[in-house]
Amino acid sequence: MKSQDLLVLFRIVSLELAEARLRIGVQDAERAAAKLPFDWEGWEPESPEGVYFHGADQGEAALAENHSARALAEAVGISKTEVSASLRRSMDAGLARRDRHSGLPRANRAALLELGEHCLRWVFPMRPGPLARGIATGFSAPVLADQVLSAGENPLVWPDPRGKATGQSITPLYKSVPQAVRGDPDLYAILALLDALRLGQPRERAIARDKLAAMLGMT
Repeated sequence: MKSQDLLVLFRIVSLELAEARLRIGVQDAERAAAKLPFDWEGWEPESPEGVYFHGADQGEAALAENHSARALAEAVGISKTEVSASLRRSMDAGLARRDRHSGLPRANRAALLELGEHCLRWVFPMRPGPLARGIATGFSAPVLADQVLSAGENPLVWPDPRGKATGQSITPLYKSVPQAVRGDPDLYAILALLDALRLGQPRERAIARDKLAAMLGMT
């Protein structure tokens, strides 16, 4: 497994979350009432072509198209060849499968939660680096803001010239993460939670784990 495999898998999870909202007809106001992680604009505005995902208002056909190798490649910032290889590795590892009816790739959410909780901090370790401009992550991200971060602590950021935050730099799980999250609020929340699991202390990790489990529908 490679770090980009997890980026592809969690993009697939975000598409599945959008499909679920589409099926039950959730609208923007209802998302806000449910406190889902959609207040996520931690960067300067960019051109419309930089946004690949617009939520559950696209319809089933558009959401299915988002699972294609081309669309996944555009969304996460890797090539179609890399996406295909990534999906093969994930299926071989039991982290993904093909849906029997639609043929679309589906993520093994239970396995991904276990991987995030117990393995990522050892397989993909990280340490806060120098101050940089970027996109807030970990406990500095909107999904976890103000829950654990102590007063006076620098936020944690993925370095990115469009980012609005300044803080200690964190190497993202894969180099294209800052690009990918600007088009996908669910993916942003999930990857920020994974960073909290990779870097946090036991109490912090427990909070992040519970939030990630709730997003993945594993509670």
